Parts: sequence; structure tokens; C-alpha cells
Amino acid sequence: MTSLYKMSESKTSLFRLLVITPEEAYPQETQWVNRLFNSGLQSLHLRKPGWSELQLLCYLEQIEACYHPQIMLHHGAGVPEQLRVKGLHFQQHTLPQVKSGYCVSCSVHSWQEYLAVEEQVTYAFISPFFNSISKQGYRANPELQVMPAEANAQKAVALGGVNSSRIEEVRHLGLGGAALLGAIWQSVNPLAAFLEIQKKLYHG
Repeated sequence: MTSLYKMSESKTSLFRLLVITPEEAYPQETQWVNRLFNSGLQSLHLRKPGWSELQLLCYLEQIEACYHPQIMLHHGAGVPEQLRVKGLHFQQHTLPQVKSGYCVSCSVHSWQEYLAVEEQVTYAFISPFFNSISKQGYRANPELQVMPAEANAQKAVALGGVNSSRIEEVRHLGLGGAALLGAIWQSVNPLAAFLEIQKKLYHG
């Protein structure tokens, strides 16, 4: 299957389109994840607060092994040696030294915080960019709409309220990517929601 991403990568090849897993289990979640990857998902952030290493391993066993190098783990225990994952995601204040070869990402909530970690990470989620879809009452921070001239835009990934009607705005602002959560997992069909966003991003 040829994805929209593969057909149009020359147009926006540097833009990261990521998906974060829901905290609570979604029906047939790992099957949907495999379908998302098969349709051009570049990277999945596996975030399951409170899960043990064993639970993470069981989840990953249900994801096709060829996609494991595209998965970022939100897990304080580190990367089990047997996993071939892409890297680790941290909160800003917990950024550690990670062994060479892994990508590192983190979460920030202002451009000041972003500038403080920019050199330490592969990319950073900056939120709330728009009103959150998954967190009721979590409102956008309007100051995030104005990016400092000194910021490395390609490392900034917008998080919060990004959906098919907002994705082009993120790209036009010059950010390096967008992370999807509520737009995907609050949909009855996560794949259809993803493909709609992908279509808007790469075909306008």
C-alpha cells in the first residue's frame, strides 16, 4: 500500500507527524497502530502511565517488529535491551544522559523552556498549542503562536488540539511537526482520522 506520506515526502519531508497512544486502552488499539504505521505514520509515542515493563513488552509484541524502530517510549525505566525502539521521551526536568543511538524527546510548555532544552533533544513537544481535544478545559497558550527568531523550528512539535482543520496552520507557522492524540483516539475510526489529517498536510 502506498501512503500519502510516501507519495508526497518531497513536499514536506521534514515535517514530523506523530501519534501518541491514549492513556486508557482503546478497543483493538494495537491493530489500529499497525494500520496507522502501514498508512504512513512516521513515529508512535507509546505513553501508558503506570504500566510495568512487562505490560509494555506485551503491547509491543502486538506491533509488527518492523515498526519498533519508529516507536518512542514514555517510560522512566529506560529501554529494555531486547527492544529496537527509536528512543525515549522525558519531561523537561528529567532529561538524562541517554546512550548514543537513541532519539530523545521531551515536553515543554513555553518557548523559554523549549530554548533551554533545544540542544539536548531530537525534538520537543510544545503545548498546549490549541485547545486540547483529549483534556477538557485545557486551553491553548496564545504565546506559543509567536515563535522566537532564535528557536530551531524543526525541533518544535505542536501538541494540543491538532486536528485536520489545524494541521496546515501548524505547518504554515514553520514548526517541525505535530503530535496527534485526541484527534485520533476520540474518533470512531482512528485510521480514517489520521488519513484525513495526512491528506490535509500533504495535499492541502
